[in-house]
Amino acid sequence: YMGIFDGVLICTDLDGTLLKEDKTISAANIEAIEYFKQNGGLFTFVTGRMPNFVDNIAQQIKPNAPIGCVNGGGLYDYKEKKYLWTSTMPEEVLELIKCIDDTLPDVGIQTCTFEKSYFCKDNITMQKFRESESNGILKLKNKEKHFSDNESIYSHRIKENRVFECVN
Repeated sequence: YMGIFDGVLICTDLDGTLLKEDKTISAANIEAIEYFKQNGGLFTFVTGRMPNFVDNIAQQIKPNAPIGCVNGGGLYDYKEKKYLWTSTMPEEVLELIKCIDDTLPDVGIQTCTFEKSYFCKDNITMQKFRESESNGILKLKNKEKHFSDNESIYSHRIKENRVFECVN
C-alpha cells in the first residue's frame, strides 16, 4: 500500500509553532498529524530542548522519525529512547564562554549534557528564565558552581563525548 504522503517528512519547531501559547497542541493539529502519518508521512519535531523535556509532547504526537534536539546537538529515537547521533562543541568554546562571562555579566549561561541542564550563573536573567512558565523546564534550581570552577569537568566531557558540564 502506498500512502499519499510516502516519502514526505515534516519537521516542526515546538514553541510558537506546534505548541499554542498555553503549551498545548490543538486537537485539529493532533488529528492532522495522525492523518498524515497514517497515510505514509513521517512527522517529528526539532527543538532546543532535551528529550526528557518533551515527553508529554512526544506522547501526544508519537513522532515516527527521529527528534532533532539539544539545539542541534542530537537526533533522538523517541520510541527506542536513545540517541542515534550526537555532536558536541569543541574544547575551544570554553574560551568564548569565559570571554562572554567576563564581559557581559547580565548574560545567562546554561550548559547542557544530553541528559541534564545546568545553570552556571545566578543573575536576574537566569532567575527570570528559571521562573518562566514558557521555557519547559519550570522552576529549576540554580547550580551555584561556575562553569570554570573545575578543570576536570571539561576533560570529563571530552572523555565521555558529552557537552561540557559545569557541576561535578
